[in-house]
Amino acid sequence: MSGTDLTAEQADWLADWLASDMAADAAARAAFAAALAGDGPAPARRIGNLYAASLSEKGLLLENIHDEDLAPVLIPTPAARRALLGEG
Repeated sequence: MSGTDLTAEQADWLADWLASDMAADAAARAAFAAALAGDGPAPARRIGNLYAASLSEKGLLLENIHDEDLAPVLIPTPAARRALLGEG
């Protein structure tokens, strides 16, 4: 899977996480983007309003903190980094 072909679920979760949990935190966005590029340490697991976010070897892992029945969603590194940088 390349960074441009996210499933609908991945795209929805990523957009929702950016809007609900990361919109007002430029420093956290930059830290996640840098870590995804290999330019910095991985940020600690971040608990937001709707999601817990952490990094894995394959990308950004989002967990819905309000519904434990939903499986975590993995956003591949290229797509996660572009989204964090506002590149689409």
